[in-house]
Amino acid sequence: MHHLNYWKRRIGDYALVHLTPDLIGKERQYLADTPTRNNLKRSPATVNRYVSSLSAIFSYAVRLRWIDENPCFNLTKLKENSGRDRVLTEDEITRLLISCRQSKSPYLYCIILMSLTTGSRQGELLGLEWRHTFCTLAARQGGSNLEPATAMGHRTLNMLQRYTHLDVQVTKKFSKNISEQILQGVPS
Repeated sequence: MHHLNYWKRRIGDYALVHLTPDLIGKERQYLADTPTRNNLKRSPATVNRYVSSLSAIFSYAVRLRWIDENPCFNLTKLKENSGRDRVLTEDEITRLLISCRQSKSPYLYCIILMSLTTGSRQGELLGLEWRHTFCTLAARQGGSNLEPATAMGHRTLNMLQRYTHLDVQVTKKFSKNISEQILQGVPS
């Protein structure tokens, strides 16, 4: 939204037909040359993201047939840095995981471990829905309430119940075992 607000301030008064590749190119250069509020220069990658946001709007305008072509398509992307090529050492990984376990956050260790072992990015991991399968399977295997609750970092039984989905067959097993135990000494 920040990108689109920027473009609205800069070119919002123009009619669509006047938004040419030449004008967009000049605006892109202005964006790259103008420092941020913190007096920092925008990276080429940041400028490319701004133009990409604008391009998405133009593509939508083309689909609606408000314009014939997207003026951003004729712009070449600015050359971006290749990024950092830094890999954690085994010692750094060990220290990181120890620190995560000592954190007050019950999920930090799990999130970092999943990131390291799957290559998932922050947004992918934080966007996960805390698949209910683990608690349900643990309960089916006879796990006590405390075991899956501790493993999942639940502080209340209510949270555990939200994540555990047992069907009638599983709960019937307990009733059957209890009734067999009670009736074991009773003649039929």
